[in-house]
Amino acid sequence: MAWKLIAAALLLHIATAQKCALITNGLGYTSPSGDILIHHKVDDLDLECIINKPEVLRKYPNTANDWLQFKHGNSLLNFTKVAGDGARIHLHVDADKLEVNETCPTYSCLWRSEIVCDNVVCVGTPPKPKDFKCISYNNDNFTCTWTHPENGIKPTIYNVSYTVQSQRQKVTPCPHTPIYNMADRSYKCVWTLTSTPSYRQSSEYYNITLTASNKLGDYRINLPVFHHFAHIIPNKPEGLEVVNSTTSSLYLRWGIPATIQHRTLQYRVMYQCGLEMPERVRDGTFKQAIIDTVSEKSSWTFNLTNLPHPHDLCDVRVSLRINLTRDEGMWSQNATLYTLTAPTVPGQGPQVDMGSFKHINDTAVRIYWHLVPAEFHNGPKLEYDVRVVRGAGNVIIDRTRQMKNSAVIGNLSSNQNYTFAVYARNEIGPQITPHAHITIPAQYQRPYQVRELKKIENTKGFKLSWKPRFPDNENPIVNYTVFWCREITKSFNEDCNGDWEWATVPRDQNESKYEYNTSLNVNSTTSFRVAIASNSERGSSGMFFPTCEESGEQIPSINLIKPTQFGDTSVKLNWMVKCTTEGIANYTIEYCIGDQVSHDCRSKKRSSVNVDGSVTEFTIGNLTPYATYLFTIYPTMKNGNKGKTSDPERVTTMEGKPTEPLDLIATKVTNTSIALEWKKPETANGFISYDILNNSVRVASNIKDTNYSLEGLTSYDLYNLTVVACTSNKCSNPSNCISLRTLMGTPGRVKAPTAKSINTTDIFIVWSKPTDPRGPVTYEVLVDDGEVNTFTNKLELYHYKCVQKSTSFTLTVRAVNHDEDLNKTYYGDWSDEFKGSCSPSMGWLIPLLIVLSFLLVGLAYFSKRLYTRCKKMQDIDVKLPSTLIMHKDTSAWPSQNDPNIRDPKPPSAADEELLLQSRPEGLKTPYVGDSSGCSSAQGSVTSESEGTFSAASDSGTEQSELRKRSFRNSSKTSLLGAECGGTGKNESYSQVGMNMGIESNPLAEMDDVIPKPSLCTYMQPYVDANPVVNRPPETANSSYVTVAQARSLPKPKEEAITVNKPYVQVADIKSVGMKREPPQVDANRSYVTVGQMPQMKLFKED
Repeated sequence: MAWKLIAAALLLHIATAQKCALITNGLGYTSPSGDILIHHKVDDLDLECIINKPEVLRKYPNTANDWLQFKHGNSLLNFTKVAGDGARIHLHVDADKLEVNETCPTYSCLWRSEIVCDNVVCVGTPPKPKDFKCISYNNDNFTCTWTHPENGIKPTIYNVSYTVQSQRQKVTPCPHTPIYNMADRSYKCVWTLTSTPSYRQSSEYYNITLTASNKLGDYRINLPVFHHFAHIIPNKPEGLEVVNSTTSSLYLRWGIPATIQHRTLQYRVMYQCGLEMPERVRDGTFKQAIIDTVSEKSSWTFNLTNLPHPHDLCDVRVSLRINLTRDEGMWSQNATLYTLTAPTVPGQGPQVDMGSFKHINDTAVRIYWHLVPAEFHNGPKLEYDVRVVRGAGNVIIDRTRQMKNSAVIGNLSSNQNYTFAVYARNEIGPQITPHAHITIPAQYQRPYQVRELKKIENTKGFKLSWKPRFPDNENPIVNYTVFWCREITKSFNEDCNGDWEWATVPRDQNESKYEYNTSLNVNSTTSFRVAIASNSERGSSGMFFPTCEESGEQIPSINLIKPTQFGDTSVKLNWMVKCTTEGIANYTIEYCIGDQVSHDCRSKKRSSVNVDGSVTEFTIGNLTPYATYLFTIYPTMKNGNKGKTSDPERVTTMEGKPTEPLDLIATKVTNTSIALEWKKPETANGFISYDILNNSVRVASNIKDTNYSLEGLTSYDLYNLTVVACTSNKCSNPSNCISLRTLMGTPGRVKAPTAKSINTTDIFIVWSKPTDPRGPVTYEVLVDDGEVNTFTNKLELYHYKCVQKSTSFTLTVRAVNHDEDLNKTYYGDWSDEFKGSCSPSMGWLIPLLIVLSFLLVGLAYFSKRLYTRCKKMQDIDVKLPSTLIMHKDTSAWPSQNDPNIRDPKPPSAADEELLLQSRPEGLKTPYVGDSSGCSSAQGSVTSESEGTFSAASDSGTEQSELRKRSFRNSSKTSLLGAECGGTGKNESYSQVGMNMGIESNPLAEMDDVIPKPSLCTYMQPYVDANPVVNRPPETANSSYVTVAQARSLPKPKEEAITVNKPYVQVADIKSVGMKREPPQVDANRSYVTVGQMPQMKLFKED
């Protein structure tokens, strides 16, 4: 029993020593471990999985393999449990069930869905390359290629080498590791003239060996006695060209590649012509013209003849092959040439029938013809022409309405016959063959047209039936011509876009029929235009088209009328119904954008709209601006039958607003120009031109291309540019905006510098920035003081340092722009010279001149004020109160102009006494005099109130002098004395004066009688000549006021001031202390009171 335990422990130890190399969970391992290589269809796959984890074995000593399984991809595999071992399972797969797979699959062992271990199984074979061959390409290199078969055993090692027949011991291996191409699983090895080892191109025979090996085995291919020269594939012929051509031949020439010119070659010429012909003409296969040899030539020629047609497009191909082989795979690539045979005049003309014309009206017809077949065009630009053969008058052939199969002729007379010739011409000339002639008979020679013409279409063609109109004895009908034109697109042409064909039908007395069946299926897009002509011996009636087509009922025919109302997105259509409008349920309008070349729809898709059968006009909207549309209309009957589609009407909508131009960029910027490029708008909506805008202002217009250069711009200026696309009446939104600045340019001239400040040591010189800087200018200053200094300065300021006081210098400035990107400098013109001098300072002179200027201005100002004030004082008027007005009859006074009145003389003593004693009887108001002297017009006094006023006279010592003073001559005379010191030497006192210039003043009335000088003499006693010395003794009750006292009086009230200022009111004088009674004057009575003034007598001076 003990030995069993020891054996179990030993087995457990051995088991735990086995581990899986890929999985680290320690559950167990697989055997064999690692990658497994299987020889395809030789080896089976046997794989075991063992659990050896102690914990698992202790827990499940005999049943651990109950949870073991094998998995391949997503599939669980069948396995067997190993008998007697509860921890092991076994997987077996037969060899024929294992497939070769280059991506070796993984087999996994799982225990309770947990991986125990993985094995990669690779199935393959020993190497066996395919398609091994070696070719020399143009004798320039030698290349061996082979195909690597699919194999799961990797890697496969290939080696290829060759030996030449004369040196079998010298092996030439591949100069590089074989190159693998995954696309076709091929390898190749290339020897060239410059490789190591190199291509031995002069050896005729090789012995080539290819070996391959992998982990399952080796493989070897030998190519003994390989004829090297027979395995050269030349390059294709060089410079294939046509040296000369005729209408049926091409003379060819080509060059031989230089490296094989010493070899004998075969050349092969193949061709296919009629490439632009209809399918019925060309068969679509290449014809072999020749296989011949050429030896040791640098070029070769060959004349390809017997070509079928002039001006025929042919595909010519020439190839080369070494003459030592007949292997078709050894031909070189083809040199290909597409060329035309020589053109000539058309080989055949159009065909007509006697009735192939249609009367448009009494003076115009349309002639129809059968087109020239394509194989007889014989040249480019085939067209048809019509000429008059017989007929008088100025016949007009309308070229504008000519189509490829018809022409309109006008200005005809219905009373005469006309004959026209129809012929073809191309770029070479007109046809040589006879022209087709057609006669338009006069009206009296035309037979009647048929009646009840009906057409029924089917899937194979059409049926046509008709009846004669009535017997025609003058022009009896001989037969009929039935015309038809097969329209491939059945509605979009003015007449018919196909070719007219016709057949002659014998005359039947009662009714005639014609049925046409084509071998082609007629589908819904195919329609037949049919017509019939009645023919007699004298002429034909011309083509008659059915107005209605019959399919069990009468179906109306509709004509569209040329639209007159259309915009950029809409068209208003009108139509006219020819047959009948009864039974029409609705109309269907179909439209599409037409192709400008084929006159068909640009695409197969057509738009349609249904319109009620009761209307004959409709507006189509949502159209594309400036697009040519093709419109057709057909009716649908109430029973569901569809009517005939009308002829198409072509309408071009008006131009609309384009979309904005795209991707505006600047391609080049200089200091005077900006080059722009942009892309066209996505939708043009018309013929567009472009405008360029700067800050929304147009700077260039009517540009046709998508690039433009703005010239003559200002240097270093900012531009915000956009482009708009414009049609005839609308412009797009602006494109993207680009902001850029032009480059620097030559700046303008700086104005002459000036000195800002000067002293004995420094001069500061300034200048202004040029008006057109054209860049971030700096400045260069040129100073001439015995030497030249130039330097760059960004400020408009220069500091000149004086070295010597007597130094003089000149200075000029110019603006400079330096473009660092272009390494280019632009210099402006030098300014005018500034001339400076370092002289002693005269700085004190300017302040002195300024002070003197202010003094002079002030003196002038105050002088003017003083003058103005004096003038005003001269014009002061005296106005007396009403109580002081003297009532005197002046009628007895002498006139002022009386010659007997002379200048007044000093009065006598008696006169003075009389003046002093006289007093008016009626005057009750006492007077108070002023002993302060004469008034100087400083205080004219006025009062409107009833007040007391006294006037006293001072000593009479100055009266003689006062009498001599003249009275001021003015319109309003002042009675207070002379202005500005007119009272003599003593003017420190001013008597309070009174203005007597009022209307009730009796003195004012005396101005016309009494001479003003005399009046002045008697008024001057108011002035005190010596107020200080001769002042009256009664000072306590003095009625005099000094000047200082007068100035200290209160200002007059505004309402008391009438004309002149300043005034002193009489009421204010009372406050000074003047008495009502005049003072008693005994000694000196040189003063006269105001109350005594009326009693004064006038006198003349003796």
